[in-house]
Amino acid sequence: MVVIPVIPEGISEIRIKETDEVFSFTRPPSFVRNIMSGEKYIEHVGEMVVTNESTGEEAKVNFKEGSSWGGAGSRNKIDGQLYDSNGSAKIEITGKWDESISRKTGSKSSETLWTINDFPNDAPKYYGLSSWAISLNEITSDIKDSLPPTDTRWRPDQRALEEGKMDEAEDGKQKLEAKQRERRKVWEGKPEDAKPPQFFKSDGEGAWHYSGDYCE
Repeated sequence: MVVIPVIPEGISEIRIKETDEVFSFTRPPSFVRNIMSGEKYIEHVGEMVVTNESTGEEAKVNFKEGSSWGGAGSRNKIDGQLYDSNGSAKIEITGKWDESISRKTGSKSSETLWTINDFPNDAPKYYGLSSWAISLNEITSDIKDSLPPTDTRWRPDQRALEEGKMDEAEDGKQKLEAKQRERRKVWEGKPEDAKPPQFFKSDGEGAWHYSGDYCE
């Protein structure tokens, strides 16, 4: 069985505007299995840690590896604990990340937190994508003026593909990739301070920070 591992590095961070809370999280390794033959699938295996940097609360979620004999039914299971700022376990989390996730507090019965939506009709024709994922290439009036200039929805090849112009989309893709290779050659070998400043590392920190002027 041929397996391709994908090992994420670093810590990601999300700020909730409504509450001004900051959450940091690590991601478990992923494995693309059965590349050469058999049913191809992606499996996440390992621990994910989510920390509320504002309160000190933390969640540790274990992504379990499926059994060789259990088939698809044994895959994608998770379990974990939510801890308060003192490190005491308060809530148990169980489920499957591709189906549903529930929580249990003490001896109380479990409560469903999240359930996957139904897939659209003819999902295999759309590469198994969800309705939400299929809509990601749309440019609607409510987001048009807030999209950054480098959003992939502006790509000429993607616009052509969205409109069913296959030859135009393929030609646009090749031209865009050629420009990307040219820009990469220009940037290679330049000092660090000559690179785009939208993302940076502070002295002594391993995390990347956003400067806030990306769209500008």
